[in-house]
Amino acid sequence: MEWTKYAQAIAREFVARRPENFVDLWRKYQDYGGRAGPSEFHALIHGEGEASEKDLFLLKAAFVDISK
Repeated sequence: MEWTKYAQAIAREFVARRPENFVDLWRKYQDYGGRAGPSEFHALIHGEGEASEKDLFLLKAAFVDISK
């Protein structure tokens, strides 16, 4: 589960550098099948509340894809 904390930290930094990256990352997450809305996705990035393994995996996949 260590990679999930890493993926969340990287996503937070990515969004903090350019706030418009949030929308790009969220859309890519949805392209991969993620169902979280904007507020739920924000909570996912910030480690708030419960996140499923699937959502964390999709967050990682979306970040890897968008950062190419």
